[in-house]
Amino acid sequence: MDINRYGITIFKRNDTYYARFYDKVLRRDVATKSINILASELGYNVHRKISEQNARIIAIKALDNGIVGLPSSNISFAKYLTDFWDWEHSSYIKEKNEVSPNTIGRDHSENMLTCIEKHVIPNLPKGIKLSQVTPMVLKDTLLSYLQGEGKDLAAATKNKIISSIRKPCEEALKNNLIINDPT
Repeated sequence: MDINRYGITIFKRNDTYYARFYDKVLRRDVATKSINILASELGYNVHRKISEQNARIIAIKALDNGIVGLPSSNISFAKYLTDFWDWEHSSYIKEKNEVSPNTIGRDHSENMLTCIEKHVIPNLPKGIKLSQVTPMVLKDTLLSYLQGEGKDLAAATKNKIISSIRKPCEEALKNNLIINDPT
C-alpha cells in the first residue's frame, strides 16, 4: 500500500487519541479509528496512556499493515468507470476543466458514460474489483463482445468503447489505485 497517498490527522477526544485518514486521490476522509483499537489490532497491549507521538506511529503502522479499511482499489470496476465519467461528480473532469476550461465537455463525458453503461458494464464479470482487472479480463470480455455480439457496431463506436476504458485505467495507474494498466 502506498502510505504517502494518505494524510493522517491525530486528534484527541475525551482523553483518547484518534486517527483520521484522508485519501489524497479521492480527496476525502476515508476512515477514523481510535488509536487504542488500532494498537490492539496490531497486537499491542495498551495499559497506559498513549502519547500523541506514539499515536502517530501506531496510525502509520496500522495503515502500512492494511488494518485500516481504506477503499482504494477495492471499489468495483463498474463503479470506478461510471464515477470517472460522471459530469457532476468526477474529480478527474473537474481538475482537467479547472486547468484548462472546457477540456472535457459535458457531451463527451455523457457519451463515454453511455458507452460504459451500455457496452462495458453488461459484459464485465459480475462484481469485479478495479484491482482485479487485467489485460486478460478485458480481452476475454470486451474483445469477445466486440468480435461477437458487438461486431456490427460502427468503428467509431468501438473506438469510443475502448477510449471510455483506457483513460480511466491510465488515471487509476497514475493515482496508484492499480499496479498495472490493463489496457
